[in-house]
Amino acid sequence: AAGTLVAVHGFGLISGPLLGTLLHQLDSRAPYALVGLLLALAAFWPSQPTRPVETRSEAP
Repeated sequence: AAGTLVAVHGFGLISGPLLGTLLHQLDSRAPYALVGLLLALAAFWPSQPTRPVETRSEAP
């Protein structure tokens, strides 16, 4: 698992600036639009269902 994490991190360090440069050549606002879209997707991505918070009742 640690090796995969390091490999993906290294891939991101190389591919991120490359993709950003390519998008910037299309339109100077394109990299920012892509990041905004990815952040919106991450914010609304359905996470694992959570259990309701249990409240403690007062002791008798």
